[in-house]
Amino acid sequence: MTRIAIASCCKIGGQKSVKDQPVWSTIQALQPDLLLLLGDNVYMRQTGPRWQLAHLKQMYEEQLAEPHFAALIGTVPYMVTWDDHDFGPNDSRGDTERDRPFRLRSRNLFHAAWQGAINSNRPKVYCSYEIGQVKVILLDGRYYRTDCRSPARRTILGRDQEDWLRNELQHNLKYTVVGCGTPLGGDPQYKDSWAAYPEAHARLRELLGETNNLVYVSGDVHFNKLTKHPEGFFEVTSSGVARIEQGQTASSENFAILDFKATSASVSFHGLSKGGESKRII
Repeated sequence: MTRIAIASCCKIGGQKSVKDQPVWSTIQALQPDLLLLLGDNVYMRQTGPRWQLAHLKQMYEEQLAEPHFAALIGTVPYMVTWDDHDFGPNDSRGDTERDRPFRLRSRNLFHAAWQGAINSNRPKVYCSYEIGQVKVILLDGRYYRTDCRSPARRTILGRDQEDWLRNELQHNLKYTVVGCGTPLGGDPQYKDSWAAYPEAHARLRELLGETNNLVYVSGDVHFNKLTKHPEGFFEVTSSGVARIEQGQTASSENFAILDFKATSASVSFHGLSKGGESKRII
């Protein structure tokens, strides 16, 4: 069996911060073979200048020094991608005239912080890894993202990354996990959703639907959710691993565990929005 832990959105500093994060010890006790960090792993300050990379660097340092987290990534292999808050400002996208000058500096900070992460594709953030009978593919939904209000060239992954993904999906292992910070659902009026990029959204869903035994994993939205898409694959969304939500007094501690066995795969959710017992998805 191969066990993969899914986590996203932990706020180490600023408003509603969670300085003490025992949830990572809870994950470690479940003995995952791999940890996937799906973005908003830290939060850059949102007041003052739009890009505050010095503050982003400080947040990385504080998160990596949190004892429970440090113990987990010191013993469990992990992969990591980013979402808007650890790439740049809220809803940030790298391939626009305003933000393009900052994206390379942000990527350099990312790789400097996550030196221990599995990534054979540096300096790119998107990467893949094989473990047991599972091919894991992490996407970069930020660096190449354009303005959704420019239909002629709107994209989330960019052409090169889409071509790379199509090639990575051609393999002989039984299972495939594709991870990205952005969930596949959402309101097309919300500029940061996949649905706001209809052409790219349709291409991705069609591509994922053509791959047998595939699970898409996502974060961002601060709750746990299991979705069966019409194309035939499941989406596991897990978010809020270490942050305090409105009306709460303690961390959500939301994370998910994926178990891949010889003939089946299942998911279980943990935290304030557990979503029930382990559920078979393949």
